[in-house]
Amino acid sequence: MYSKSAILCAVALMAIPLLTNADEPIHIGATMSKTGHLSTQGSAAANGYRLCEHHINADGGLLGREIRFEILDDRSDSDTAIALYEELVVDRGVDAIMGPYGSTLTEAVAPVTEQHRMVHISPLAATSSIWEQGREYLFMVLPPAELFLAGLIDMADDRGLTRVAVLTEDALFPRAAGAGANDLARERGMEVVFHEAYPDETEDFLPWLERVQSEQVEVLAMAASSLDHFISVVEQMKAADINVEMFGTSGAVSQFAEALGQAAEYTYGLSAWEPGLDNPGIERFVADYRQQFDMAPSFHAAGAYGSCQLFAEAVSRTGSLDADPLRQSLLELETTTVFGPYAVDERGYQVANQGLFIQWQDGEKVIVWPPELAQAEVRYPTPNWSERETGLAPAQQAFWDRLQALCGQAFRGRISDVTPYYAGVAEAEQLLMHVLECSEDRIHIPLHVDENRSRNWILTRTDGTIRLKHDHRYPDGREEAISQYGGDAPTPGLPTRQIFPADSHTAEILPERDDNFWFLDFTDEHTLQYGVHWPRKGHSIRLEFDLATAVDPPARPWGYE
Repeated sequence: MYSKSAILCAVALMAIPLLTNADEPIHIGATMSKTGHLSTQGSAAANGYRLCEHHINADGGLLGREIRFEILDDRSDSDTAIALYEELVVDRGVDAIMGPYGSTLTEAVAPVTEQHRMVHISPLAATSSIWEQGREYLFMVLPPAELFLAGLIDMADDRGLTRVAVLTEDALFPRAAGAGANDLARERGMEVVFHEAYPDETEDFLPWLERVQSEQVEVLAMAASSLDHFISVVEQMKAADINVEMFGTSGAVSQFAEALGQAAEYTYGLSAWEPGLDNPGIERFVADYRQQFDMAPSFHAAGAYGSCQLFAEAVSRTGSLDADPLRQSLLELETTTVFGPYAVDERGYQVANQGLFIQWQDGEKVIVWPPELAQAEVRYPTPNWSERETGLAPAQQAFWDRLQALCGQAFRGRISDVTPYYAGVAEAEQLLMHVLECSEDRIHIPLHVDENRSRNWILTRTDGTIRLKHDHRYPDGREEAISQYGGDAPTPGLPTRQIFPADSHTAEILPERDDNFWFLDFTDEHTLQYGVHWPRKGHSIRLEFDLATAVDPPARPWGYE
């Protein structure tokens, strides 16, 4: 006999709909380098995955189900990536996986995905050796790493240049890209002056750059995974006035020009993809990426998006999420995604995509190789640093322009935050900033505190950045002993905010305040804040000026009558 309660329970259970796989999203696991030294590229790639998820779901999903990415942060670390893929496959039981950023992490996690027989489309790994180990489920989307500097060598050879140096970060992908450049240069009869690798923690590149100068290198080819290395080399070449006919890198992203401003001009770089190509679906991808992430997509974003498209195509063709049918479909597939052409050999090794080379021209990436896809002529030769104009990075130029738009106007201010150290200023009844004078390279802003007209902020465009100095005067116009302190803003900063750490002059005249930094911040359309922070002592002050209402300009500051 069944009890009354058991019968009621059975009836209740019959009323609950059974949950089937068809009701569940397709869970796709991946890691990306959202933090760490690969975060610039990894964050963009994660965005590419997310946008693909959004588009596929908006278009009806796969197999009648939505897809859902689970993207974990591998922190640019191989051991972390391995553990996370094990977690995704074993503990979370995802239906499919997609690859991480770069060759180093792909090589690290490939044994995991092979062991569990998971199809692994790698969006941004390019080192050939990864595909030479008998792996069955790994598929390449990028051009092979050995071709990443081929465009630079080809263009240099066409121009009769013969002396080449190859500098590579000591990591899997850069070593492969450098080896490809070295071999191609030698095949063309060019002299490879040196081909050397540097540790990935390197900050000082002068030992190699001084060789570039002393040994009369004409072409410097550089392969690295870290964007910061490319930026550091250009900054150090400029500071030491070291010049070459052509300098090219294994990766071109917008952050390079944002950080360097005019100093980025004439540099060449590999870009496996550009938004001006006519690949199917590219207009929708670019427009929606800009709208969703408020930036232009890099080739890293497009590579991840295109890889997701390949997965979706294979699933649609096979009607399955099983590894072996997907593998066979991807081996046979020949198509063009948003990212570019795709076809692989029996290893899953890319044979259709050869990549593009761009040159930075007027702050933009312009395709210059291969010739059949070139958007403009190469700007050659690269002028010496002494012959170039080195302006501000775009973000700093936008900040500069916004300040200059206030020229001639005065605005009332108030103290919005202060510690007791600055009590003297805090007691003031009236604060007034006056954007007194502006030129192309200088902005003079006196700060009036009640009747005291001693304080001046002097901003200048200097050495490719913005410099803030505090000019203090006595009533008779003489300069005070403590004056001209401040510093240079690190590039690029933000279009609305620039920070000025204390420079060596500040440390000399105010040694106890060598950790100070000052800032100017447009917090909204009608507000400008100025502040100083002294971290070691915990002292700070913040002034806030109302830009919505200009007031009558005050008398000129002392010393500038």
